[in-house]
Amino acid sequence: MKKIFAIMICALLAFGMAGCAFGPPTGAGMSPPISPPPVMLPEPADFTDPRYDQVYVPVEGMSLVELDGKWGFIDEELNEIVPPKYEFANVYKDGLAMVRLDGKIGLLNKAGEEVVPPKYEAFCNFFEDVAWIKLGGKWGVIDRNGNEVVPPKYGYSSLSFSEGLSGVQNGFKWGFIDKEGNMVVKPKYQEVDYFSEGRAGVMKGGKWGFIDKEGNVIVKPKYDNVRPYSDGKAWFKLGDKEGYIDLNGNEV
Repeated sequence: MKKIFAIMICALLAFGMAGCAFGPPTGAGMSPPISPPPVMLPEPADFTDPRYDQVYVPVEGMSLVELDGKWGFIDEELNEIVPPKYEFANVYKDGLAMVRLDGKIGLLNKAGEEVVPPKYEAFCNFFEDVAWIKLGGKWGVIDRNGNEVVPPKYGYSSLSFSEGLSGVQNGFKWGFIDKEGNMVVKPKYQEVDYFSEGRAGVMKGGKWGFIDKEGNVIVKPKYDNVRPYSDGKAWFKLGDKEGYIDLNGNEV
């Protein structure tokens, strides 16, 4: 599972702007015991405000503030939009900010409203306007309005969408779903990589090949290792041999 596992590890490295935010461990799924999660902070502001212990430079017109270990937001006119009450908060990105309260992750809009109330054990970045969330030890998908477009039911996922598809594990096999939760490629692979240029690497029988977005096999699994397509070519390794294949699977 090296490729999907690598994605999961990268997702643990940051809170909010990169990867996923995790609450306390629940003993289920892949949430590690991260407490507290790291917060990606901007630079401190070049002024002080007697209301707070620390003020940070604004991002998207909103500044993080900290008071007694709690986090909130003020706008550029120094109006308090969100009083410091959250255990953690991150800067706004595309109009939304991740926050943590009572060990659960949610989202705020710039009016300070909880678009997604803090209830999730983990909350990943939005990709292609959807985000993976974790609830009850299972992974699902929400849209920017907080609607669960894919109910939490997967034990593992690739934690992001690429070209409209995301890898999921069902039992011991991996397949792909679309952003409506439809199983586009049935789970039958040992490992999967993300889609790039309409192709995704898949492993079967310990060897790598490529499929298209309909699940058709373009390159039969025969390589020891492959990398995603870029500029119409994908790198491969077979024994001591390394090279490139084109979108049709021809070695070039």
